[in-house]
Amino acid sequence: MAGGVVVAVLFSLGFISVLDPASAQDCTAADHVVEQGNVQTVYQSKTYYKNKVSTSLFVQPGTAFEGVSVEVTQLSNSAKFEAWFPNDQCYPNDATWVPLKVDVEVKTPENKTHYYLSFTTTIGNCTKTCTRYPTFYYIKSLSVVAHGSSKWSCTCPATTCLAPQVSSESPSISKCTEHLHRTPKTLTPATSPAADSTTSPAADSTTSPAADSTTPATTTTAPYSTLLIIVVVMVVVVVVEQVAMLVVVCCSG
Repeated sequence: MAGGVVVAVLFSLGFISVLDPASAQDCTAADHVVEQGNVQTVYQSKTYYKNKVSTSLFVQPGTAFEGVSVEVTQLSNSAKFEAWFPNDQCYPNDATWVPLKVDVEVKTPENKTHYYLSFTTTIGNCTKTCTRYPTFYYIKSLSVVAHGSSKWSCTCPATTCLAPQVSSESPSISKCTEHLHRTPKTLTPATSPAADSTTSPAADSTTSPAADSTTPATTTTAPYSTLLIIVVVMVVVVVVEQVAMLVVVCCSG
């Protein structure tokens, strides 16, 4: 009984309070953690017969965060198309969380001669757009790929974890494919020219000319050897006849 009175007094004096779940949220909690130097898909969704897709994520950039690439696949042949958005002034550098909105839309110019893809990322008032890939029609899937150290969440962290509203000027994107070389490449294209330059010319310069230079020699020397044999045979015949005549003369005498 006395214990209950003490607790009631402490509540009334404000020494004990109920913890707010939002205020107690761990600002480092994340659905995906990407280590330095790694490339990892942090969001993926599938859709059919849509010409516009979007998603909103929350990112906490690390010290070695490089940026994000946005990927979509085409419905007709599952070909992948992507755009690269590097780390810049749109992202905070104080380990706070920021909302990242991603939009991809199939558009057509005024003349309607073809379609193209428009990639857009938005952080606060900082918007970046990359337009690429003509003759694109329907989107089959959307993926967001993180490059470098960062933490990602699909739900909003506590308000105290969020960075202030970003008001940086939107940077211009000159090349939205410059970082896509992170995809592993095969060495086959690099070795093919070497094989062509060493094997084919060698065969052309050593084998073919050799055959061309030796073949006339065998065809031109054959008549001379045959003629020489004929001459030798004729000489032998003449000598044999002369010897036979001498033998006959000797016998008759």
